[in-house]
Amino acid sequence: MDVSARWRVWIAENLLRGATGDMIVEGLVSQGVPAKLAERALAETIREPSYAAARETALELRQLKQMVHLQRDLSRHTSIVERRRDLSVEDFYRSYYAMNTPVILEGFFDDWPARAWTPARLAELLGDTEVAITDGREADPDYDMRAAEHTRPTAMRELVDRVLAVDGESNDFYLVANNRNLERDTLSLLFDEMRFGETMLSEEKRVGGSALWFGPAGTVTPLHHDTSNILFLQVYGRKRYRMYSPFEMDLLRDARSMYAGFSPEDDPERADRCGERSFVLDPGDTLFIPVGWWHHVRALDVAISLAFTCFTKRNAYDWYRPRSARLGHKTPPRK
Repeated sequence: MDVSARWRVWIAENLLRGATGDMIVEGLVSQGVPAKLAERALAETIREPSYAAARETALELRQLKQMVHLQRDLSRHTSIVERRRDLSVEDFYRSYYAMNTPVILEGFFDDWPARAWTPARLAELLGDTEVAITDGREADPDYDMRAAEHTRPTAMRELVDRVLAVDGESNDFYLVANNRNLERDTLSLLFDEMRFGETMLSEEKRVGGSALWFGPAGTVTPLHHDTSNILFLQVYGRKRYRMYSPFEMDLLRDARSMYAGFSPEDDPERADRCGERSFVLDPGDTLFIPVGWWHHVRALDVAISLAFTCFTKRNAYDWYRPRSARLGHKTPPRK
């Protein structure tokens, strides 16, 4: 007689989670397994070479988990995103970029012509120029993950008219970063309205490192994280941001790719447990979103926004994807 494979997996899992041998035997006996057989199954599991390898991996994971929990607990000491004005480039990189800490920069782009953009100004600048938008979003719960499937062409003038015609709120259509409009030659004139100058942004990297958002009140970007640092400029209208530290492991529990498995608007208790930082980004505000930080965004008004990943410092990171694995290996022992 022997214990089933299911029970052997149970033995290994509980040992790796810190259960003692006595606890394992007691648990098996309580389920009708004879004591002698339970003791033998325990001993055989411990002698398995695969268990020894799993035990080493489990120890490493516990150590990493302790480090993550430490960083999570430290990040929860504040629920406020700091506001700074006249922050030097050096101080920004030292105190926020390198420290993976969000910050709101006041007055960052006050001298840009783009600071005066309105829907009417976009229509004036671009007229019948074709842009790409995401459309039919409200019929698809995964609209943001499947932005490419919802991409449609329209003239900027027509988009402006459609946005201004919305009575109240709508999340059904939205010009978003994934539409990659600022990579189109026909929209390059918008860069004439920007002043990179002596900022932390690289003008040479602007194509492919810049993005435009435009839509009505009520547009929502679901809770997700990005794989690079972002500088987000709120040009027109207001947006509600909800942000969470990358060390909030609960957000990985039911995540898909870079998207969390819940909305903080629908589950405020869970959001609060995850150390939410909630604030409104006003026109003229610039938000630094560090790589890996979870964020949920709702437009409170008709809104125009710009975003940049073209920092002068390195901004390329390995994909941080929940529930995915990058397999590593150790050198086999010599014979």
